[in-house]
Amino acid sequence: MVDITYHKVCSLEDLRNRGADWRKEYNNLPMRPLGWLSPNEFLKKYKSQGESVVTI
Repeated sequence: MVDITYHKVCSLEDLRNRGADWRKEYNNLPMRPLGWLSPNEFLKKYKSQGESVVTI
């Protein structure tokens, strides 16, 4: 049995706010392809190294 949860949105603004909240949460989760760094941490590390390549 598949549990499907439906979310109702009242307006386009509500949808945008929910999307922004989801992106904030998702981009702070550690991910295996990024060496268990979150996307935000990986981006910060990448920017701090300048032109060099980030090794994982």
